[in-house]
Amino acid sequence: MEHPADDYDRVEFVESMVNLSRTPAGRARLNADGALAGVLCRLSSSTAPVLISRLRLVRNLCADEPANQDAFVESGGVDRLASVFLTGLPVSTEVVRTVSQVLGNVASAGEAHRAAVWARFFPVWFRKIAEMYDPAVCNSLCMVLDTCCSATGGRRRLGELCDAGRGLPIVLDIVYTMSRGCHKEEYFYWLLGKACMEGIYFTRVFQGLSSTIILDGSGGVDCTYKKFSNVQVFLLETLSDYLTGWPGYLDSISKHFALSVLQVLKEASSVVDASSQSNYVSPTCWLGTDILKKQVQDDIRKQDGISLLLQQCVVDECWPLLREWATLSVRYLLDGNLENQYKVAELEQKEPVITPEISRMGLRVEVDQESQRQKIVNASSVSIKVCCTMAYRLVQAICIGSTGDRESREVRNSESICIEYLSASFKSLES
Repeated sequence: MEHPADDYDRVEFVESMVNLSRTPAGRARLNADGALAGVLCRLSSSTAPVLISRLRLVRNLCADEPANQDAFVESGGVDRLASVFLTGLPVSTEVVRTVSQVLGNVASAGEAHRAAVWARFFPVWFRKIAEMYDPAVCNSLCMVLDTCCSATGGRRRLGELCDAGRGLPIVLDIVYTMSRGCHKEEYFYWLLGKACMEGIYFTRVFQGLSSTIILDGSGGVDCTYKKFSNVQVFLLETLSDYLTGWPGYLDSISKHFALSVLQVLKEASSVVDASSQSNYVSPTCWLGTDILKKQVQDDIRKQDGISLLLQQCVVDECWPLLREWATLSVRYLLDGNLENQYKVAELEQKEPVITPEISRMGLRVEVDQESQRQKIVNASSVSIKVCCTMAYRLVQAICIGSTGDRESREVRNSESICIEYLSASFKSLES
């Protein structure tokens, strides 16, 4: 049954059609009435009150409905959606989100549909959508981008999306937006998984999130940095969550990604300034332990990465889980790899390192000949004054807690050493 043209201008009428379109039977009824064609031709002239209702109707009609998806593309629906941004009127986040959902539904129909969406919206309108910096909008945008970068033609479009001169700003804006601690939907993980873990673009995205970016003439990204930003750590945590949540995708992890993460770990170990932890954080708390397959295990050994990982098996006050992640990484690194196991077995215990802090306490580190474990011993005789001073500093550090000055924190962080030192010192005085 055809409806009068004026009906499509009434919000109440369009909303009734939206409710009807939520079920397969309702969509079949609306299809018979030609609802899609009737609402599409009115999109560009829609006023604010009825626009969102019309978009929702189009979205529902194109959800898993091949005939409507085809009709949408054939009737110029992609251009009509783009016209929403050309009216000159303010566009709400809800409108933009619904537009993205329509595009995602249409793009899922096949290569011709993905190509039509990509040709009209990439990169200009996708960039405009990402620049709204709204988490809900970005989640819907990820649905469109992930769908367009899948199946036939997907690899080429993924390359365009991660090209520094074209689509990379879109990806970076999405990551910045989602790093605010909001809920992340599966399409966000899948998009980053395609670009960073299955593809070869992890380094480009990671460097693009640095505070210092230099674009070279070839369109690539060359980045020099001495700090690691919170957003970079967020990217690593997101990819770690991806591996945990979708373990079935482990077989598609690229060698490029695994070695790139190892390179980040190397750089972090050499350039992170511990004194600026409040503004920047080290990404060494994360390592893709699940990606260490045989080939990657061998490459890490050849690049002297085993000792680097072993150096991370320490207690880090800023990253409590660093030791656990590093230990698990070493386990995966050695699992089933005899060459790596022999490499570790060949390691010999070196002379203990005596740091300046330990020396100032009048201590030295020795290796017990029986247990082969390190122990703290007195380096020289001590006085009651030294013992009392150290006891005072220890009590002061414990009382001050995390708000103490740097010197007190050093003592607090070495609390067990101080206690052992005091005990040995007082015994020496008693004798």
